Amino acid sequence: MAVCVNCKKEISFLNATRPLWEGTKEQFCSKCWSKIDGAFLNHPQEKDIDRFIKVGFTEDGLKYLREYCAYAQSKVKAEEQYNGHMLTTGYNFEGYQIEKYITVVSGSAVLGTGLFSGMTTADFSGAFSDELAAKLEMAKDAAMRKMIEKSAGLGGNAVIGIDFDYMQISTLIGVVANGTSVYIKPLSKI
Repeated sequence: MAVCVNCKKEISFLNATRPLWEGTKEQFCSKCWSKIDGAFLNHPQEKDIDRFIKVGFTEDGLKYLREYCAYAQSKVKAEEQYNGHMLTTGYNFEGYQIEKYITVVSGSAVLGTGLFSGMTTADFSGAFSDELAAKLEMAKDAAMRKMIEKSAGLGGNAVIGIDFDYMQISTLIGVVANGTSVYIKPLSKI
């Protein structure tokens, strides 16, 4: 049976909550959970943790909240790096110079097309299959996101020479996004 990370009481089915983030199994009982407000859960800040001392959080509970803050901040930083990444199928960016070529990066995604996707009404009518097109787009976006996350994790801020490869194996669609992770800087203005 699970134990509350803060008060160390057993957590039963009736007073169970969820862990604060993926990758941890520790959780609070519903009584300790009720002491945490939604503002902290949505935007955890290290500076806000001291107020939990006043409502009876133990050192273990405070440590868990600090770990949650660090996790949330790393997710925000990763999202900023992802959103700030420049992408091109070409090999340069106008107004920027490549400071460092890092390495080739790739991301892949595989989606099932469904049990009956092998035979759609589009096969009989010759029409386009919007459903299959939407799945291809989802797979492409997922592969590209993984590629960008790898580039950002290696210190890149752009990916050049992006290429997509598609494959179908039975009822599965696979997409691989490839490119070269680079670090670019704006050209200095004279």
